[in-house]
Amino acid sequence: MNGKLKKLISLFAGMMLLVSCGDVNGGKADAAKQDVNLSELEQKYHDEEWAVPVHDDKKLFKMLILEGKQAGLSWTTILSKMDTLCEAFDDFDPNIIIKYDCKKVENLLNNE
Repeated sequence: MNGKLKKLISLFAGMMLLVSCGDVNGGKADAAKQDVNLSELEQKYHDEEWAVPVHDDKKLFKMLILEGKQAGLSWTTILSKMDTLCEAFDDFDPNIIIKYDCKKVENLLNNE
């Protein structure tokens, strides 16, 4: 992975970890904070992924992109479209994404 990209991922991952530190309990989401109004998809995310430390560069890059896409949307919307987003963005592989040309970006913008 390119050095600049790795530094950027590490920076944003660190920021995301700082934001979620209050919810970390031994590396697992605090089950006592479960909301009975969560959908099955949201509950699964809460129980298995939220506030769990991540050390994999590819997964950190994926989360960085998804957090950016969430602007103006609910996290439930992002979760429900996760498979489609992974497919559209080549499973968030930064080594592939960095090589996207104008045509690929245009296709993504046009939802193709």
